[in-house]
Amino acid sequence: MKLLHYINGNLSDTTSKIDIEEEKNLKKYKFFLDNIINYIYITDRLVFIRESDDYIFELNISDNVSCKLYLKSENKEFKIDVKKSIYSQNDKYIDFSYILETNDEEEHHIILKIGD
Repeated sequence: MKLLHYINGNLSDTTSKIDIEEEKNLKKYKFFLDNIINYIYITDRLVFIRESDDYIFELNISDNVSCKLYLKSENKEFKIDVKKSIYSQNDKYIDFSYILETNDEEEHHIILKIGD
C-alpha cells in the first residue's frame, strides 16, 4: 500500500510499501505509520482511527459526520467540529479529505493506494 498526504493541496508526506492487514470483502484496513496504529473501516460511512499510546483520534465521514479525540492518560474525550469532509473509494484506492475546526482550517487529503 502507498499513502499520500496532502495539506492544503501541497504534498506533505508520501509513504510507500506500507504493510497492511486487510479484510477486503469487509473493507477493513489496519496499518502502522510513525508508530501509530491506523484503522480504516468502510460501511455506509468511512471511519478513520489513529491510535497511539497517548490518544485515540476517530473521524467518521458520513451524512452525520463526527470527530473525537480521547486522551488516554487523562481519561477525557473531546468532540471536534468537522468543517468539511468527503470520501470515495474503489478497488484501487481510498481517498478522503477533511477540515477540522481545531486545525487552523488546514485541509488534510489522504489517498491510500491499495490496489495492484
